[in-house]
Amino acid sequence: MAIFDEFYESLDPDSGVRVKQFESFIYALVIPVLILELLYLFIIESDGLPDWMERVSRKSGFVWIYGIIAIVLVGIFRYLIR
Repeated sequence: MAIFDEFYESLDPDSGVRVKQFESFIYALVIPVLILELLYLFIIESDGLPDWMERVSRKSGFVWIYGIIAIVLVGIFRYLIR
């Protein structure tokens, strides 16, 4: 049986790479979907948006501007670290 296993592993030059790619793909899909589902359930159960979410939604321009600035700063920081 060990001979077959060695033979089978020798056929796949990327042994383990596809498994890691599939695993990261699943994480990339499952975690955001779970977060969105939990957020949806939270909003439905509380009969609408909480007060703090309504205040943030009224100031959406503020959130977008500072969110983009934060993304740019993180990108610059990551570039400088490399």
